[in-house]
Amino acid sequence: MSWSTMFLKPKLDIEDIQRLVLKVYGLKVLSVENLDSYDDKNYHIGVVETVDGNCKITRTDRHGYTLKILNTVSSQKTAAIDIQHTMIEEVSRIGIKTPKPQPNLKGDNWSMELLKSEDGNNWFLVRLFNYVPGTLLQSVPVTLDLCYQIGECAGKMDVALKNVSRPIGWECEFSHWSMEVIPELLQHLHPIKDGDDRHLLQTVIQEFDSKVLSCYEKFQKGFIHGDMNDANILVTSNTVHNNNKNSTSEEDYKLEAIIDFGDFSFSLYIFEAAIMMSYLVLLTKDFDIVNVPGKILSGYLKYITLSDAELCFLKLCMCARLAQSIVRGALSNENDVGNTYTQNTSITAWKALKKLWPVSNEGILKQWLMV
Repeated sequence: MSWSTMFLKPKLDIEDIQRLVLKVYGLKVLSVENLDSYDDKNYHIGVVETVDGNCKITRTDRHGYTLKILNTVSSQKTAAIDIQHTMIEEVSRIGIKTPKPQPNLKGDNWSMELLKSEDGNNWFLVRLFNYVPGTLLQSVPVTLDLCYQIGECAGKMDVALKNVSRPIGWECEFSHWSMEVIPELLQHLHPIKDGDDRHLLQTVIQEFDSKVLSCYEKFQKGFIHGDMNDANILVTSNTVHNNNKNSTSEEDYKLEAIIDFGDFSFSLYIFEAAIMMSYLVLLTKDFDIVNVPGKILSGYLKYITLSDAELCFLKLCMCARLAQSIVRGALSNENDVGNTYTQNTSITAWKALKKLWPVSNEGILKQWLMV
């Protein structure tokens, strides 16, 4: 099976979305905004205030809703969807803000719907979440204080997720964004045309496979968010007033919410840390590979204790995640040429990888732990 035929997305126009939401949720759609996504289809929708027959939703949310339609492959993993919803409940319980699934007309949190796609009609899993207002992290200056908040939030969240039980007989099916499947990317390097670049990716992936995945069972595991990137973290303005009369107020930001648990897994805590550290480096001027990862790690270690053996692999895990982002972005761009979201991530990931990979592992870890 080729990469391009692994999954399909729905192909809907505004009228299709209006009919879908009215049929499944009893809500009349007023506005539709397409949201960024690699593999699924997400829409921010506004609805009229009145509810048409849905006794489970007594009052509509003034901020609207996020309509999430999974691709054909993810739509088949319904057991994982139920676990994901349990995780969301647990995270909300400890005070971390995150969107919650809304009940449909049948009182369920998801349903399978026959929708249009590039390959005729297919069955897709449909959900509706309350929309949490805020600014995406990717749109604001990244401060060290914000990095610490994010690491701290992830650590607190992963501790809470220890309360989520794995269902009997359930085996974690890793998505193509899980770090466990990174070695499979060696078979999909054809979009990388430059020979030196392709060799670098091969080297990073093979070393990650031989040094980290070969010791996989020795490391700490638990349910993790698995995709703490700049598009899944919301912040709000927190204006700081300077006491100097001649100075103007400057805008600062605080963590508001964590969204999209779609790439959760039962995985390694070092992967959770590495993913955060990797993506936030991409937002910084000149790709700060010292202070930003160090602050995130400091916040995370407040709640999750990592052994020396785990810590020493963090740099390699970061490089492997950057390589994964590069290859997945290139593959996605083959099938969705107009998706600038995937293109921009790949470009910045290349710059960060080429800066981080040559650095001494021991030296960079020492610097992180001193930040």
